Amino acid sequence: IDQQYGYEINNISWGHTHYLKATNFILDKIPFLNQYISKNIPTDGDNETISRGTFTYSVDIDNFEHIHGSGLRTIMDLSNLKNSLFMISSGQSGNFFSPNYYDLSFLWANGHYTTLDNPAKYTLELVPN
Repeated sequence: IDQQYGYEINNISWGHTHYLKATNFILDKIPFLNQYISKNIPTDGDNETISRGTFTYSVDIDNFEHIHGSGLRTIMDLSNLKNSLFMISSGQSGNFFSPNYYDLSFLWANGHYTTLDNPAKYTLELVPN
């Protein structure tokens, strides 16, 4: 640890070595595109915390990649469901070209939540024939 981060304790952060590698399973295989699609998101947690962030033990101090954890977090208020809180680990959109592709990732990683009572900017109604 001293060789990697020095002796100053303030330079050491779990997020430097423990991160979620967010990828698109198909587009991540394409050279050039993969550098724009994949994101390393610093996360907290481990196998024994509420903010679960399972990792594999490694002798490489820079590789405690977050490989398993909650993709959806909810806090339900059963007395008033409109007060319930939610967050997902990716983004609002699955479209790589959308600005909302990873827009919730850092909020998720930092323990932030939102309600579902927010009005939609756009809606799409599907009506069967």
